[in-house]
Amino acid sequence: LREAKSAGRLNHPNVVTVYDVGEAGGIAYIAMEYLEGKSLRQQLDSGPQPLRASVNIAAQIADALDYAQRYGIVHRDIKPANIMLSADGHAKLTDFGVAYMPSSSMTQTGAVLGSPKYLSPEQCLGLPVDGRADIFALGVVLYEMLARKTPFEGPDITVFNLMQRICTEPAPRITQVNREVPAAFDYILSRALAKRPEERYQRASEFASDLRNYQQLTQSATDQ
Repeated sequence: LREAKSAGRLNHPNVVTVYDVGEAGGIAYIAMEYLEGKSLRQQLDSGPQPLRASVNIAAQIADALDYAQRYGIVHRDIKPANIMLSADGHAKLTDFGVAYMPSSSMTQTGAVLGSPKYLSPEQCLGLPVDGRADIFALGVVLYEMLARKTPFEGPDITVFNLMQRICTEPAPRITQVNREVPAAFDYILSRALAKRPEERYQRASEFASDLRNYQQLTQSATDQ
């Protein structure tokens, strides 16, 4: 209940609004806004995403993560199923159910929480996490939107081998997987998916800014 109330402090256009948190008859509940639309998971399963839509969604979720970072809240389970999309393309981040609050004594140290394909290296290793773990996960989601697959998955791969790849193998360059993607995304994704947190975007706002200015980054890469 305490963690849900902390998540409920997040009042942001790209975060689902929590109206009430409580307990009734021994059952904990969260009352939140009703969202019409579909999840990004449903959207991806229905077909390829246009580049502009993918960038717009990722930038909106980066805005939400930057806001959560200000409160020291780490979502820890960023994935397409937890991103809701309205008919006009407005994105909202949902499900702070495994979110980590620094003041919480209930979060288990060393517990691996989240969906394996979207885990950061530090989560795989059971190390302490901060907002940069969510930036890594959003990088995986962006990669999936652009490549139609996550960067470290493979046929019949086990969870153990997947986590090994996340920790040790660089993601394939997105322009090698999808030649229609502008060169700027090699740079953007290399920063978002850096193995060491200190080598990633330090703030999600930096990630959002590069996404919204990818055309200038592409031009700079071309000029060089």
